[in-house]
Amino acid sequence: GWVKMTGFSEFALRASNLIWLFVAAFSLRRTRLGWLCLLLSPFLLYYVNELRPYAMQVAGGAICIAGILELENRSPRRGWILTLLGVLLLSASSLTGVFWAGGAILYLLIIQPDLLKNRQFVKDCSLCATLLLLLAVHYVRSVMLGKGPSPIGGNIGVSLGAALYELVGLLGLGPGRNELRENPASILRYALPVLGGT
Repeated sequence: GWVKMTGFSEFALRASNLIWLFVAAFSLRRTRLGWLCLLLSPFLLYYVNELRPYAMQVAGGAICIAGILELENRSPRRGWILTLLGVLLLSASSLTGVFWAGGAILYLLIIQPDLLKNRQFVKDCSLCATLLLLLAVHYVRSVMLGKGPSPIGGNIGVSLGAALYELVGLLGLGPGRNELRENPASILRYALPVLGGT
C-alpha cells in the first residue's frame, strides 16, 4: 500500500518508518521519560533509516509498554487491548517479533494472573490468537512459494550465528551485514570491545 502511494524511491521507502516512529512516540506520550529515551535513542534513529521493519518492531514494543502501564494504572481492558495490538504488530513485523510478543503476553499474565478468569480478556485473546494464526498461515504459505530470507552463506551454524548477532542488537559494534556475509569470522575482531561493553 505504501509503495502504491509513494513509489519505489529509496527516500519514499525509508520514509514509511516515520509513521512507525510517530506511533511509538504517540504510544509513550504519557511517560515523559519513555518518550524522551525513545527519541534520543541512536538505535531508533538508525532503525528509522532502515528499509527493514525494525521501526515497526519498536512501535509494537512501545504499544505493548503503553498497554502494560495502562493495565497497571488506569483501565484494565484498554491496557490488555493495547498490549494485544502491540503483540499483533510485533508478530506481523517479523518472525522474531513473535518471541517478544510471547514475552508481553506472559508478562500480562504474571502481573495480572486473574485475567484468565475474565471472559472479555479470553475473548480478546482468542481474536488475537486467530489473527496470529492467520499470520502464521501466511508465513508458511510464503515459504512454500519459495519466498524467504536471503541466504547468508555457509552452513546452518553460520546462518544461526548471524541471525543471533542481529537479534542481540549489536548495531554499530561489529561488522556490517555485508562484511559478515562475506567473512563470518570478521566478528572476532570486534569480540573484545563487544564483550567489554556488555
